[in-house]
Amino acid sequence: MTARAEVLTKITELTWQRKAGGHIDGWLYGMLKQEFDLTPDELNAVAESLGFKYGWNPTLKMLLEEQWQKEETQRQERERLQKKYQNEQELQALRVKKQDLQDTAARLKKIRKLEAENAATALLKDYLQTRPMDRPLTELEKSIVFLVLNMQESDQTWLLETIYHRYKS
Repeated sequence: MTARAEVLTKITELTWQRKAGGHIDGWLYGMLKQEFDLTPDELNAVAESLGFKYGWNPTLKMLLEEQWQKEETQRQERERLQKKYQNEQELQALRVKKQDLQDTAARLKKIRKLEAENAATALLKDYLQTRPMDRPLTELEKSIVFLVLNMQESDQTWLLETIYHRYKS
């Protein structure tokens, strides 16, 4: 029985990849073992391509199996660490996005507050212009105006419109 041509081609290809990638001998054996059900002749071809003088034997098999297991464990650990690193990068990106959204929300809140204050000031000025004051505002009235300016926008608008409409007529 002789080795299949596709196995011999794959051995040559994997030998080049092993040298280029800095893999150990067990890597080549494990890659072949995953893809093919190797015959004794093919196992001898593997031993020859790896430079073992005595061909395929139980000691070589044990050595390559052990190396392959180590290589596979290291590969799995690398994949796990890469996935963890990617997850951490995604999490960091989400944190940055969250912070950006919070900053935008804070800016919008300030803008809405300024708009509400401007609307309240405009309503107050309009009221003061339509209704002449017979006396200046008391300290209590000034405090009420100050409190109104510090209210929520919707409450400010409702209160000032109610007051405006009540005294307008």
